[in-house]
Amino acid sequence: MDAYLLRFERLEILATVSEGVRPDNDWLLLHWFSGSHPEPPRIMPLRNATGSTLLVAGDMIPPFSCACELPCADPLPVFLAFLIVELGAYPPAEQPRRANAANRKVADLLAEAYVEANEWVAESRGIVRADAAAIDTALSQGIVDSIAPAFVEEARTRLARDGWSGTGGRPVLHDVVAFSPAPKASRLTLERAYPDDGHGSAGARVALRLVLEQCDRLSPSLPASRVPLV
Repeated sequence: MDAYLLRFERLEILATVSEGVRPDNDWLLLHWFSGSHPEPPRIMPLRNATGSTLLVAGDMIPPFSCACELPCADPLPVFLAFLIVELGAYPPAEQPRRANAANRKVADLLAEAYVEANEWVAESRGIVRADAAAIDTALSQGIVDSIAPAFVEEARTRLARDGWSGTGGRPVLHDVVAFSPAPKASRLTLERAYPDDGHGSAGARVALRLVLEQCDRLSPSLPASRVPLV
């Protein structure tokens, strides 16, 4: 098993979806997996420095982290998808159910995107899907290098197009990144302003800095479910 630590070092609400009409209630959805081994998703309401879930422009979300263990499957990359959905149009008691509905929708879209990316890359290399030996050979020859960008592009497209339909939530941001697990102690740092990079809503603006790194093992003081599940 390989251990991974994800730290949200900066998450600042620059402008809200509601554009000041009322506070936002933003929920964070996290999905990460390697190959066919997904980690249980994380779902959490975002809270400002005072602990309130009522968010306004200028709020800073205190830094937080979560960790997970995934089967060691070199050379497969680790994929991380993270989304923020605004659910302030619903009563607080209704929001967890809505967040879970959005989460299930996201999980389905990511699974579809992964299958589509693998099939597209295999067909582009002339590999018959049923030929397991040929696929194993292609993996050892670096087909994974093509799967990662194909999946990221397909997943981003699907999340932008279908990720919010039927959930009742309003999108704040979404993104998908690929992380190479080798060498040990690898680190990925992502710093973006949304929607400047095209992965957010027209109303909300969020500044984000996150760090994903590989560890030798999880510390006993850092349990895998650091982000609370709903």
